[in-house]
Amino acid sequence: MLASDRIYEIIRNFQDECDKPVVAVMGALAASGGYYVAAPCNWIVAHELTITGSIGVIMQGYNLRNLMDKVGVRPMVFKSGKHKDMLSFDKPRDITPEERKMVQDLIDETFGRFKKIVREGRDLERRNKPGDGKALSDDWEEQADGRILSGTQAIGQGFVG
Repeated sequence: MLASDRIYEIIRNFQDECDKPVVAVMGALAASGGYYVAAPCNWIVAHELTITGSIGVIMQGYNLRNLMDKVGVRPMVFKSGKHKDMLSFDKPRDITPEERKMVQDLIDETFGRFKKIVREGRDLERRNKPGDGKALSDDWEEQADGRILSGTQAIGQGFVG
């Protein structure tokens, strides 16, 4: 998300400094980070078959410790704090409820920022700005659950336009 957020910031700064409309043109795929970058633009153009949306945040990890034990690989871990290896693939145990909460809190914080960027970039205030792209539908947050949308679906929800 950091790379998408950096590009988002560049677009917002350009809009603030230059007072020029910005148009995002989506190709075959502009989902998740691609949509994050497009959200602040005055207009978002997509083909009806563009894949977009995917408004959400994901973090994955694997615990391969049992496999490593089977093949005789024994990691040596030196760490500065008890949580430093919480997402390590070779931990001798699953993550604790405390660690799970820490990760989920990070996901929730990042997702909150993603939704804020969409809301500010595409929100209802656009209804009062002639010449700007289409505003979000009133129930847009129901669609912000990680699902992908076609260009046609995104236009219908106001994510594109």
